[in-house]
Amino acid sequence: GTTNRISAAWDLKTTTGEWAPPGVYRVTYASDNGTWTGDIEVLPGVDSPEGACSTSRIAGGDRYSTSVAEGRTAFPTGSSVVIVSGAQENLVDGLVAGPLGFAKKAPVLVVAPTGVPTVVANDIKARAATTAWIVGGTGAVTPAVETQLRSLGVTAVNRRSGTDRYATAAAVAREVKAPSKAVIVASGLSLADAVAASGPAARLNRPILLVSKDSVPAVTASTLKLLSVTAATVVGGPGVISERARLGLKLASATRVAGVDRFATAAEITRVFSPSVGTGTMAVASGLDSNLVDALAGGAMGRLTLLIKPTSVPAPALVQLRAKAVGQVHVLGGTGAVSTATLRAVHTASIS
Repeated sequence: GTTNRISAAWDLKTTTGEWAPPGVYRVTYASDNGTWTGDIEVLPGVDSPEGACSTSRIAGGDRYSTSVAEGRTAFPTGSSVVIVSGAQENLVDGLVAGPLGFAKKAPVLVVAPTGVPTVVANDIKARAATTAWIVGGTGAVTPAVETQLRSLGVTAVNRRSGTDRYATAAAVAREVKAPSKAVIVASGLSLADAVAASGPAARLNRPILLVSKDSVPAVTASTLKLLSVTAATVVGGPGVISERARLGLKLASATRVAGVDRFATAAEITRVFSPSVGTGTMAVASGLDSNLVDALAGGAMGRLTLLIKPTSVPAPALVQLRAKAVGQVHVLGGTGAVSTATLRAVHTASIS
């Protein structure tokens, strides 16, 4: 059916005086023209009372407006923005941008390779942004985007890129630096693990470096030395990063965090990093390759991020939602990425 959004007062409370949670409600509407009964999804509005919705969806009508919504949540104000390509073949650049956004106190905004969508342009103007950090080469984000950014009032346009995805990640890492001498290492080919690690990496000021399945690219190795890195958290199992590659990092500590699949790996990342990142607010996003773009901007929030399926919550994610004292859960992406019923299942698990 058709999905429509309207703004309306929501003052329903439970018998114990708590706000009725977001989710799916069966509503009957009566008018002179007849009676309508159907399901509605309740989402929080900008002026919702504090605590009115402990589980909320952050999304827009497409990948560009979703990045704006997520960016507004991460950094409502500020004069800097991070720009990444929303093209599927260039998503890997955006996956390493979360720590840069967090370090610069800047939202990660998604653009088309050859232009800035209107919704993103409006956000940049509303912020009166003067500095932009473009992640990726001119093939991913063309010079036409730079020109448009300047026309929007951005006076300093900085590009961080390399000859390939590994070099681009290294360039971003050198900008972020590694204050604690620790980094996150993820696969440059299997991208879901980097999505789950982006939030913790951002919160802990740890850049994300990429490796191939069986080797450590020279640019990654040289950046580890340049930043005096002594420890790495390697996210993903040996099917995406082999033991040969892990040992090839040649660090005093290179601990692997992984599960049997991408959903279990994200859950394990959440378990490992929850003491240092905190679970007061967590994020949930689709782990399907076709939906990963929805979580790009979420990395800059600096939150733990669980990966789920559009129509179900995998068991490892349920375990972590139930095990943590979660104050709020942000569901990243529209109903095509995470269905309304799945949002309800996430909420039920987080309060159980």
